[in-house]
Amino acid sequence: MSSEIFAKCYVDEHVGSIFVNALRKKGFDVKTPAELDSIGFSDESHLQIAIRLERVLITLDKRTFLKHSKAREQKHWGHYYNN
Repeated sequence: MSSEIFAKCYVDEHVGSIFVNALRKKGFDVKTPAELDSIGFSDESHLQIAIRLERVLITLDKRTFLKHSKAREQKHWGHYYNN
């Protein structure tokens, strides 16, 4: 496998370390709230961190995240809407 990084991600605190480690093994550049001292931040803050770092945000709480972060109203590095 190539050592080239496929994607840069910011994985929120609700996603487990097994998933984070699997992404890293596959070549993803992953940052977590624990690494960035952002544990407990609001959904909006997590989105702003991902935007600032030019990373795709991965979260498990899609319904509340979309409501609280106003992600649909902003440009960011990843869009997935399953209405």
